[in-house]
Amino acid sequence: MSQSSVPPPPPSTLPEQPSFRQASKYQQRRFGISWWGLLIGLVLGVAGGIYLSWVQFPVIETETRPDQLRGGENILGNEKVHYVVAITLAYSHDSDLGLAIQRLTDLELGNDPLQAVADMTCNLLNSGYAQTSAGLRAVRSMRTFYRLQGRSSCADDLIPDIVSTSIVEIDVPTSTATLPPPPSKTPSSAATTTPSGLVIVPTTAPQREYEGSVFSTFCSTELNGIIEVYVRDFGNREGIPGERVRVQWEGGSSIFVSGLKPERDPGYADFQMESGVSYIVSMPGRSDPIASPLVADRCTTDTGEEATTSYRVAFVRVGG
Repeated sequence: MSQSSVPPPPPSTLPEQPSFRQASKYQQRRFGISWWGLLIGLVLGVAGGIYLSWVQFPVIETETRPDQLRGGENILGNEKVHYVVAITLAYSHDSDLGLAIQRLTDLELGNDPLQAVADMTCNLLNSGYAQTSAGLRAVRSMRTFYRLQGRSSCADDLIPDIVSTSIVEIDVPTSTATLPPPPSKTPSSAATTTPSGLVIVPTTAPQREYEGSVFSTFCSTELNGIIEVYVRDFGNREGIPGERVRVQWEGGSSIFVSGLKPERDPGYADFQMESGVSYIVSMPGRSDPIASPLVADRCTTDTGEEATTSYRVAFVRVGG
């Protein structure tokens, strides 16, 4: 056999396979950003956050100092002015000058808080605040307060004095004496004539200006056994400061004034109950008592803690 017919030896290694080049991440197809989707998601997130913070879980201020109340040039939007109104109305009922001065000092109204009250009274009159009966009563209480302390303002001549009588007397000529009619078993509300010829016309009982009701109850360890009172106007539902609220229980009673916590609501007031006691709430002389007594029973919170039932009460002005 010749040497040329001998097959060649096998190769020591297999031939290399051709490499297949993979596309890198920079060569892959890109997907564009949906700007409309991003904008809609942002709007929904902001709206949801506002709803949760303002509606579902609002922050309730409970320890605001008087000097932290909002001031400003707008006299009707000045929370310190409404606080002063509540102070002077409270003073007109309890005559506690020391407490009133202390509350004014806490407001930090300047070197002369009494003159600040006088100036506020003048500004309220110029703003039209006294066009309602509640506003007129408020500025009258402010004027009485600062005038007793020797201060003055433009309100001294602008506020009309209160003229109030319980009967109306009309002077008529004396008629010829006649025998009186026999007594009647039916009470009569007709006018009577005195021997001097004065006709006394009986006045009717004042109509109730407010209607009160309990609109919710709640159980909380932070607001434990509290009666929250909201005094509001029927038309615009705005809070009305400076109105007296009375809470009565067996053996005692307490009268307080709305508006001393304007950071909660201009017409807000509250009362701390004692566990196990029943309370009757009213506005003395201006509303009938709420029909159902408010009982400070024990309750259980959502977290399983023991507390005392709290109530939210509304007095809505329905009269003039």
